[in-house]
Amino acid sequence: MDLGNNIDRAKLKFYGLYLDMRMLEKQIPVKAQSEVTRFALKSVDRLKQAAPVDKGDFRASWVANRNVSSRGAGNNLASAQITNSKKYAVAIEEGSVAGKQPWPKASGVKTVIGPGGRIFSSQAVGGTLNFIITDASGKDLAEKIANNIFTVIQ
Repeated sequence: MDLGNNIDRAKLKFYGLYLDMRMLEKQIPVKAQSEVTRFALKSVDRLKQAAPVDKGDFRASWVANRNVSSRGAGNNLASAQITNSKKYAVAIEEGSVAGKQPWPKASGVKTVIGPGGRIFSSQAVGGTLNFIITDASGKDLAEKIANNIFTVIQ
């Protein structure tokens, strides 16, 4: 029995495992980021469809941005940010207090009193985010990421 030969094989096996792990370390964040980005872009499309429209500025202002962690390779976090730059976006999503901007009237042709007595656009009572990005859609995203990870490690 050649002990040196067995040690060399063990080193090669370990090195091969090390390379496999390094490959996984690179592939998993890429797969996860791909799913998160796909989810964010799909959510933006759905938010644009659900957005109330007066002139179309609010609808056109939904964007998805991919975030990359600065912690270095192998520690990348899969994340994306969905934003709307319009100053009245919070009022559309959360409603506004009666008598305050952007809807100074308690209710009118374009506004209604919604949850919590807050004033909402009559086209989006309760906002749009909570109807588009739900616990179920988050669970679906987590399952897709998990399936991608399992595909990579098989």
